[in-house]
Amino acid sequence: MGQSFQRQHEGCRARSACLQRRRSAIRIERRLPPDVRVLSAAEAPPAFHARFGARAKTYRYRIWNADVISPFERRYAWHVVGPLDVASMDAAARLLEGRHDFAAFRAAGGTTRTTTRTMAASRLERRDRLIVYEITGDGFLRYMVRAIVGTLVEIGCGRRPVAWMGEVLASRDRARAGPTASPEGLFLVRVDYE
Repeated sequence: MGQSFQRQHEGCRARSACLQRRRSAIRIERRLPPDVRVLSAAEAPPAFHARFGARAKTYRYRIWNADVISPFERRYAWHVVGPLDVASMDAAARLLEGRHDFAAFRAAGGTTRTTTRTMAASRLERRDRLIVYEITGDGFLRYMVRAIVGTLVEIGCGRRPVAWMGEVLASRDRARAGPTASPEGLFLVRVDYE
């Protein structure tokens, strides 16, 4: 009887802890804008830092490639009219994988100590009229993803060859890269810790 009671007690404590986490998530959710939702909550150690403790982040950038943009997509994608060579854009995006100095893609006047970052993945694909670019790395500079996307669109339009991406990267010069893409379309989709 003692072991059965102990198992029941541990089960109740586990359910109670789960219920407590859900209640915490609900309390947090009440303070957030209606388009942000808490899917889960967990207690973090006292030394946890959301920004500096991240091991990797994944950003997604959405390009609507058609003559007319859907009114439902207008706020969530950069509208680019005219054909884009997605295969060339993807080939150029893959040149960014690995450890590189991304100074050519930082905001003008950036003051970070180092501009060297490691990108685990940099891929682009077409989904009908939507072109989706995803990049995962150990850190990002201010406006870096948007500057990369602007450079990819220059390649996709045929104004520059695929090899130009490598030249821009090696130059470390922001003026050599493409324009900064519109903020619509950029999403932080994942942060990995430990």
